[in-house]
Amino acid sequence: MSKLQILIVDDDANHRDLIQRAVQEALPTAEVVTASDGGEALSASAEQRFDCYLIDFNLGDCTAAELIERINTGGNSSPAIVISSSNQQDIVVRSIRSGCVDFINKNDATQALILRERVVATLKKKLGDKRRRKRLERRMKALQQAADTDLLTGLSNRQAFDRFFLQNDRKTFDRRGDTAAIFLDIDHFKSINDRFGHARGDAVLISVADLIERRCDQSDLAIRWGGEEFVIIKPQCSLKAAIAWAEDLRLAITQLDGQGVSGTDCVTASFGLCVTPSVSFSTDTIEKADRAMYCSKRTGRNRVTPWCDVSSHASSKGPVISYKRSIEETLVNPRADVDFTRHRQQSHRLCVNADEIDRVS
Repeated sequence: MSKLQILIVDDDANHRDLIQRAVQEALPTAEVVTASDGGEALSASAEQRFDCYLIDFNLGDCTAAELIERINTGGNSSPAIVISSSNQQDIVVRSIRSGCVDFINKNDATQALILRERVVATLKKKLGDKRRRKRLERRMKALQQAADTDLLTGLSNRQAFDRFFLQNDRKTFDRRGDTAAIFLDIDHFKSINDRFGHARGDAVLISVADLIERRCDQSDLAIRWGGEEFVIIKPQCSLKAAIAWAEDLRLAITQLDGQGVSGTDCVTASFGLCVTPSVSFSTDTIEKADRAMYCSKRTGRNRVTPWCDVSSHASSKGPVISYKRSIEETLVNPRADVDFTRHRQQSHRLCVNADEIDRVS
């Protein structure tokens, strides 16, 4: 355990020595540093952190009240005991208002037993305040975490997503890389609730959330967007990696029926994703992923649609190509990264008419 560090500040050399001897007699293991004025005290405080200050009220260059305020401003807010030969109420009030923990008469300050009692009481108060502050911080953190968590699935909720943007947590992204937004919606979820009951529907949501959480990296943000919709934000993720990740999750969701989650019906989900440079990642990226997901709905469900393919979906008036097959070919195509780069460069020019995308479950 580290030794107790005490700073004595007094412009009277004789009285400073008396207090130092009293401290060493009362607390023989303590390390004592002395200063003759406020300037020396501030210099010493800047070099090391003290557990307690013993400060004479009237110093040559300032008062104890002024010195305590300066020490606290510097971030070294350890408890202070003010020492004075005067018990005038004005001095006591000014000392207390400055932030000192205790006030002691000079005659008592030279008595080892009295000084020990007051220093120990001051340190206990400091320790108690620190524990209360930490306990409060833990409670506030727990409350914030509870407020940001979806009660059913345990994933983050929309409030956590909003704070993600408001607090600019995106600064943790590597600004040189890309960030993916993956939007998924469980297909025909209303029919699951209608045919098997809401308890079975909740089981499906929990199972899908568990699949998402187990596949996410520590830096990812997984959100229950609302109802049967989920959003995953993946920093440092290329378009090819995002498609592969979404395809793996899509296939895993189709296996849930074999685990007795949905009764006799197979659970599937439609995916949309958008990948942008991290420096330009915004809520618009989420919106593009959402539109890509509805394009998956419109073209047969149970598939993954990148934003760069949405334009051809929205303008199509007849049968559409199998985007599931297209993605599988892309994943094994050695020129895929070149094609992704071209699509990303062109994606900002793509325009989707929302009226042409049927928002179906």
